[in-house]
Amino acid sequence: MIGSASSRGVNREAFFVELGGFDTHSSVIPSLDDKLPTVDEAIDGFYNGLNEMNMLDKVTTIIISEFGRTISPNTNDGSDHGWGGNYFLFGGGLEGRRILGNYPEGFAESDPTNIGRGRILPTKSWDALWYGVSRWYGVDDDTDMD
Repeated sequence: MIGSASSRGVNREAFFVELGGFDTHSSVIPSLDDKLPTVDEAIDGFYNGLNEMNMLDKVTTIIISEFGRTISPNTNDGSDHGWGGNYFLFGGGLEGRRILGNYPEGFAESDPTNIGRGRILPTKSWDALWYGVSRWYGVDDDTDMD
């Protein structure tokens, strides 16, 4: 689809891919051991495909989590819903290799961003990344952002 965009007369489009099963209230480690290789292979294949088509600078890939998880385990060796998710971006002229927001000073309960039971408060709103994406799509009036 991406390789055929110009022949279809499309200059901006979005694609959505989903992989479920990460709501791990129990047995988080076996679940991640099972699922993360699939995620890794998919991202690697997609990245390499974009690279082969010389499209890395023309495609921005955003990998998001629906919601955050606690960093400390619950009684079922799982993790519970937390604050803040994680987002990974690559391609499309990004100024990468950095973390936006503030990385926690530590993960102990005494860390000021840890509000208890391993729930880390984010220092950037989840929707902050969409500002740049919306500009790329042509939204140039701040009132349109509301």
